[in-house]
Amino acid sequence: MTKLMPKFEQHRTDFAYCQTITKRSSSAFYTAFSQLPLERAWSIYAVYAFCRTADDLVDVDHDIDG
Repeated sequence: MTKLMPKFEQHRTDFAYCQTITKRSSSAFYTAFSQLPLERAWSIYAVYAFCRTADDLVDVDHDIDG
């Protein structure tokens, strides 16, 4: 098993959740970035999950001001 930096290890569950969102929402994106070292991939998944969630929240009302 790869030794992770302490901050990554501490938030392993959070990163796994972000990885799940990425895999579910964009399999091509997930596959491309899954080839990176784990900490880098998790970082990308976290950004993707944030953007995906923000986009989904805006889509709920179809109005950014709502």
